[in-house]
Amino acid sequence: MAMNEYVMVAPQVTHLSDWVKGQIIDIEENPFRGIVITVRLDMVIFFGMLNQVLKK
Repeated sequence: MAMNEYVMVAPQVTHLSDWVKGQIIDIEENPFRGIVITVRLDMVIFFGMLNQVLKK
């Protein structure tokens, strides 16, 4: 995964009914949670762990 790449985000992160497509705007190594991905969906930003984001 890389910055500006489009990925699918799990419903557990977005609280929507299905997976949605978003753009990665940040990737960070969190010492407590592991790799955390920040994804933008239109005007909304979500944070999720790597296992909650599926590359597409």
